[in-house]
Amino acid sequence: MSGIVVPSSVGMIRKHKPCERGVSREAKKGGSSTGEAKMSDRHTNMKGRWLRLCCVLGLMLGGRGVVVADDRPNLLFFFTEDQSPHMSFLGTEGLDTPNMDRIARQGVYFHRAFVQYPVCSPSKGNLFTGLSATTNGIRANTINLFKPAEAVTASDRRHPLYDRLRIADQYPTLIEILREQGYYLGVTHKLHVLPNEKFPYHQWMRSPTKDDLKRFIREAQNRDQPFFLFYNIPQPHRPFPNSDQRSISVDPNEVSLPPLLPDDAVSRQDWAEYLANIELADRNIGLGLEALEETGMTGKTVIFFAGDHGPAYHRGKMSLYDFGVRVPLAVAGPGICSGVETNELISFLDLMPTILEMVGGPKPELAHGHSVLPFLRGQSETTGRDYVFAEIQHNAQTRDDGMQERMVFDGRYRLIYREGRSKPRTVNDDLRSWQPWRNRVYSHIVENRERYPDAYRLLAEIDNGRLEGAGELPRFELYDWSNDPWDLENLAGDPQHREIFNRLRCVLHDWLIEIDDPHITPAKIQEPAQY
Repeated sequence: MSGIVVPSSVGMIRKHKPCERGVSREAKKGGSSTGEAKMSDRHTNMKGRWLRLCCVLGLMLGGRGVVVADDRPNLLFFFTEDQSPHMSFLGTEGLDTPNMDRIARQGVYFHRAFVQYPVCSPSKGNLFTGLSATTNGIRANTINLFKPAEAVTASDRRHPLYDRLRIADQYPTLIEILREQGYYLGVTHKLHVLPNEKFPYHQWMRSPTKDDLKRFIREAQNRDQPFFLFYNIPQPHRPFPNSDQRSISVDPNEVSLPPLLPDDAVSRQDWAEYLANIELADRNIGLGLEALEETGMTGKTVIFFAGDHGPAYHRGKMSLYDFGVRVPLAVAGPGICSGVETNELISFLDLMPTILEMVGGPKPELAHGHSVLPFLRGQSETTGRDYVFAEIQHNAQTRDDGMQERMVFDGRYRLIYREGRSKPRTVNDDLRSWQPWRNRVYSHIVENRERYPDAYRLLAEIDNGRLEGAGELPRFELYDWSNDPWDLENLAGDPQHREIFNRLRCVLHDWLIEIDDPHITPAKIQEPAQY
């Protein structure tokens, strides 16, 4: 591979004493007394079913390694904005998503897929580099320059975020590597990562019709090149469809609200609008699937569908709770197992290595994730991941010393750690504002704080720089996802969970050393617990 240098290290690695975890690998789920997460039977990780579905496929593949140029797949990546795992396929009440459901049913659906940084630009940075935000350089939302590098102006480059929040020069992106591997590249709607030189797409389609998508595919065919299309879908990001002015496709009376929201007409209206926006995203996915079918490329294309992070509600995007970091993820297409649902852990950091192995590209010398292609092909029963990690660096658009939050999750237990707790969190405008984002619930909860004290407390903990009543945020939070899927009961100080707490604390400590996180002091994690 010419023109791209893949570094073998992240500079100087600070030396720390490894943390003694003190429990066996078998104990990582917290023992067997309560079992795995309480999910319906259809959401369990049925390895017997996996083997029945995939053993024949594995034999057909014959254990092949690198994909040769003649049989490299096309890649179509549907990427929705601000979507938690809400689909009719998952039983979300009031919602109809036939196209998302189709991808999930025809491929592998991950019930435990996690982003590494739950906000737009850093999430894309993770996906395109396989590296944590701390390492790759995009530590907060940057500016969106939807244009090729040669169209970026001197004025664009003078923007204060252009140099502050960008992927470091030494780290190649997936798009750079795919271009050197001979792929024809396209992107839709939005870029929102920098610098543009690291995203050398051939076609930029701001609001493509189905005919535009078909022209892109045919151009790749005419060039005799496989294609990669990053179909960035702006929904269900706020503003949602305004049901005060027009009818929407979801009935507020049929929805089931998260316990973070008061169950009243205002919350139901807002949540129904969120779900209606997911249905709009689903229609966009339908356009892409139809374009594949009408160009005869369905059987030659691997399809990815994922959300970038949780929605614009408190404890959603820009938080490390489940509502913020767990997303829908499905992979389907030639060579991929069909009809499989799994509870195996997967991180966004695993996607770049997976795609590169899928196309026969180079294996990154530095990556914080690893390929899960053997799992997708039925050649392995596991993704090989015991933990997922996430981070938030508050106020990172302007400073490096804001509140820091880090998370580790083992499939059942989630540990969140904070430094700089006296400083305010970053709160995106769409979590607060009526204009232009039409957030109905923020002001509604604030105005009715005495009527809804629990909802207000949860909101104030997120917007601790503006709202009173949150108090100082805890240093540690520990949640049992199997019994508390909305992360409401903090177990960090519970003696019965001390062993689990200490194990996850050590795992997080070692991870932060491994990635050389400059914004956290790992030794502080090991200090006597002050919850």
